[in-house]
Amino acid sequence: MTTSFFELLDKERKPRKQRFVDWFTGTDVADAWNEVDFNCTFSMNDSINGGFNLLTGTGNFDNGWLQMNGIRHYNPVGCKFISVVQVDDSVNSWTIVGFSRLTNDANKTDALFMQLDDAVLRWVLLTDIADVGTVTDTGIDVDTNPINLSAEIFPTRAEGSVNGVLLATHTTNLPIVAMQPIFWVGRRNAAGGAISSNIRYYEAWNT
Repeated sequence: MTTSFFELLDKERKPRKQRFVDWFTGTDVADAWNEVDFNCTFSMNDSINGGFNLLTGTGNFDNGWLQMNGIRHYNPVGCKFISVVQVDDSVNSWTIVGFSRLTNDANKTDALFMQLDDAVLRWVLLTDIADVGTVTDTGIDVDTNPINLSAEIFPTRAEGSVNGVLLATHTTNLPIVAMQPIFWVGRRNAAGGAISSNIRYYEAWNT
């Protein structure tokens, strides 16, 4: 039985170190995740294959994220994630999926992300070290359809893909410390309504 996208893509099914898979099904998020709440509601999306929903409040910088309680077991020079995300709201907001050293405060020091860039309303690849980041635009517009976002870190470069197509590569400001999986949603402006995004699938491993 196929249990992950990795098994679909790798016929040899080579073992992967520290491999984690979550389909976000059932009545609650898996025990491996913990929720960090800065005025955000966490719940299963009550729709077919809806996944897990994060819904912010309406205040400026209301946000929340899923992480692995500070357990950082992903290698900054060799790891990859695959995800399926669905964004309900994109203006004045951020939706981020990937790896980060993030624990309980809103910073992204040492990170490998695919991120909704609300300035251009497109998906970008972001890496960060000591709060200094490099962003590469994928050219893919954000909409409300489910989208496959993945990224991989190598010793000298990072690569970001959308729907299985490599669209962004850069070599600067790569992370140097171990990271944990993260899904992060927030709003940037006090005006407007709550921000909603869903994660439907997440898989990660060390390469």
